[in-house]
Amino acid sequence: MSKIFRSLKQDLTELEKQYEANGTVDWATFLSNKEAHQKKVIEIRQEDLDEGTLRVTHPCILRLKEDIQFNPNRAKTWLNKDRQVTSNFSEAVALDPNRELDWFPSHSVPSNIAQYFTGDAANAYRLGFFAAITIEAEGVILDLNGCTLAQSKEHALFQRFFALVELADQPFIMNEGPTDFGHELKSAKKVWIKNGTLGFNSHHCIHGNGAEDILITHVNFENFEVAALSLNGSRRVALVRSHIKGNRKDAPVLALYSAAVFNVRFASALQHLNLLTEEVEVAYLNLKYTVDKIFNDIIFGIRVGRRVIKGHINLNPRHYNLVGQIGDPSLVIFHNKEGVIDGPSYGVLFTAPGAAVGPFFEYKDAPKEAGDFEMLHCCVENITNNPIEVPSLANANGEGNQVGASNEVIQFFNTFDCGFGIRNSDGTYQGTVVSEVQFRLQALKNSLGEEYHKYFGSLNIDEDLVNWALQGDDKLVLMPCENKAVLMKTKKEFLVRYQGDGMHHVIKGFLAIRVEGVENVLLEDISVICIENKAELSCPNMPYSGPKDGGHDGQSAMVGSFNGQIRAIHFSAVDNVTLNKVTVKGARSDYGSVYGIMFQNKCTGMYIRDIIIDGLHAGRRLEHATHAMPNQPQKVHGLVIDSSCKKLHGINNVFVGDALTQPKPHKIEKMCIGLVEEKHHHQY
Repeated sequence: MSKIFRSLKQDLTELEKQYEANGTVDWATFLSNKEAHQKKVIEIRQEDLDEGTLRVTHPCILRLKEDIQFNPNRAKTWLNKDRQVTSNFSEAVALDPNRELDWFPSHSVPSNIAQYFTGDAANAYRLGFFAAITIEAEGVILDLNGCTLAQSKEHALFQRFFALVELADQPFIMNEGPTDFGHELKSAKKVWIKNGTLGFNSHHCIHGNGAEDILITHVNFENFEVAALSLNGSRRVALVRSHIKGNRKDAPVLALYSAAVFNVRFASALQHLNLLTEEVEVAYLNLKYTVDKIFNDIIFGIRVGRRVIKGHINLNPRHYNLVGQIGDPSLVIFHNKEGVIDGPSYGVLFTAPGAAVGPFFEYKDAPKEAGDFEMLHCCVENITNNPIEVPSLANANGEGNQVGASNEVIQFFNTFDCGFGIRNSDGTYQGTVVSEVQFRLQALKNSLGEEYHKYFGSLNIDEDLVNWALQGDDKLVLMPCENKAVLMKTKKEFLVRYQGDGMHHVIKGFLAIRVEGVENVLLEDISVICIENKAELSCPNMPYSGPKDGGHDGQSAMVGSFNGQIRAIHFSAVDNVTLNKVTVKGARSDYGSVYGIMFQNKCTGMYIRDIIIDGLHAGRRLEHATHAMPNQPQKVHGLVIDSSCKKLHGINNVFVGDALTQPKPHKIEKMCIGLVEEKHHHQY
């Protein structure tokens, strides 16, 4: 059955023997002459990653010799308790606001110039060190050697999109992402990652676009925020005897903090070009101070009496001093009270090419450029998700979403109230440290020629909204029943869009294993255990059903809100799927429906046997069932194969145990197995 695993293991074992026979060198020796030292064993230590990403451009074995925390270009100067500059971190109580290094590629570090400022690398690293290790070659073996590779908590605050291992030379394919990351993607081929732990990080443990012939064995994944393994457009991949132990539960900040960091980066680059006006510079310095203060609170701690508590933001406005007064001075807008990521989270994501931030793949969108995926003898457990719906504004025709430089949603509204939005109760502009930079950068962009627009990332805010914010003589009023907002002075209308997160990604609930738009998939001896979705209901005053009446413009055929849903194992537009010895146990949603295993959007060629689904619990915190759009009645289904799916080759020995809805919906739709095949509906 496991043809891909056996083939990859045989080929890569032979490569390993060849490389071992060629000798061992350290990373510095390897860098001195890569051609001469390729196809050898390269020993990796902490110091080899202290100045940035380890870029692997030649075939070799990388072998970790110790646990490594990725903390590149760490600041060298700090402030002590007397607010004096010190280079001794043990004396530090805060960042030095005038530090030279900032966890970012720097021309002042000689090794950075050739690695991160030449060719396509200058684009790939323009928003920071996006990975600890990039594998950009064919025939690379990463032997974790029983060690742990992790991101430091310091770097995790400054680099919010990140992968411990990136299977390419850049994080996005062409024309995707918040900015231009390069012109030619160099994806990894014939790679083996094995024997160790991929630990704490702000995004992914392993990520890649277009990678081929990837073998991952005996790896523990833990304390990630988005996904353990996320591959788009890959071929011939085997994940074997690995354990996804759970995501991070103490994340202190929301996605808006990431937007703040990247807006500081964009504004800083413009400052170096001497393009900032005085107004933009004041807003930029306020935001930079805010980012630093949050870092200081989390890393150095908040003093409460005689105790110092680390890992949290001090929300007391007395400890937060801006230049001038800009709206609400508190830091509540950044505070993550649940401690888990407020966007999508997965255990394993394996999909067709491109970032999987839109709706579920449909068959017409899936040309089967990816596939041949085996997941064998693995466990996915202890993952909690809490996607937060952030309404966005689009032009009246539904085009042109209002977004900032890193493609973040301009937060005009909160889903349930406007208390943390950027408006006062009467519709006038209130503003935050983030929105001040967003609007002033847009005003600056409007004043410059097109040759400068590349320095503003994805920034796109309507000029009338910029005037509303900066001139202060208009009101932006929400018309909830009509899913629109109106500027009262100019009478300009905007469409309000829901069902997206803070980065305008379509919210799809929580999927522990998501496989879409690919072919030839085998899941054997797999357990998905103890997963949870804490997401709240969508606002009932905004009764959208899809993109035509206030839903996300990328929602496609998805109907209503998916915020609180769980689909433990999900297949969409997949050809040839075999599930053998698969267990789903303990899937709980606070407010949404729960599905154990789901096939939809014309999946074909399914063979299913020896399945156990137990302990599903939907809407467990609901007091009353929901019946009105956008929130649909809570349901529990063990196994679902929708009516578009064809060629069910077999379904044998499927057991579904406890499946609860609470409270009981108006129409109970609790099924052991909901099976729909070729338009014939069966229940077992």
